[in-house]
Amino acid sequence: MSEKLEFIYVLSHIRPLPDGEEEDRLIGIYSSKERTELRKRQLQGQPPFSDAPNEFYLSRGKIGAEEEGWPEGYITVY
Repeated sequence: MSEKLEFIYVLSHIRPLPDGEEEDRLIGIYSSKERTELRKRQLQGQPPFSDAPNEFYLSRGKIGAEEEGWPEGYITVY
């Protein structure tokens, strides 16, 4: 029997651009911190991530915790 997944791990990358803006990329959602860290290491030396190898962000979310996160909602920025 497989173990019940309690948390997810989200890997993203934010690269500063020459015009002062940022380029945000959602890399993926993983079932463990170890898998997330492995993927981060795999990408750090590859373009465009190699331009900002320390700008990866890992966050953890609890499955079924709808009350956590951003209860006020999301905004869209253009």
